[in-house]
Amino acid sequence: GPDKGKKGTAIWLGQNQNNETMTAVVKLEANPNLGSSGSSPGVKEVKIYPYTWIACTKSTTFSLWDDFAAATLAAVFSCTLTCPIDTLKVRQQAGLPPIP
Repeated sequence: GPDKGKKGTAIWLGQNQNNETMTAVVKLEANPNLGSSGSSPGVKEVKIYPYTWIACTKSTTFSLWDDFAAATLAAVFSCTLTCPIDTLKVRQQAGLPPIP
């Protein structure tokens, strides 16, 4: 989402009847795009998220090589599929024949 990569502090965790953490209220760092002026670094946002969105978990069954192989496969697939389609789209938008 648009908040991916932002840092913040969890200030409240909501639990259900089984004492499982379900939601988190997070105070994000100052956003300079929202109201930065003078000595103010920007607006500090407070948002509520599902707890699973902010909890960082990593499976121990996958190694670094598994992650590398998956990333390589994703990059190859993306390049071989996206580039030709995008080229056809741009040529069509420019009024050129799709295949030179």
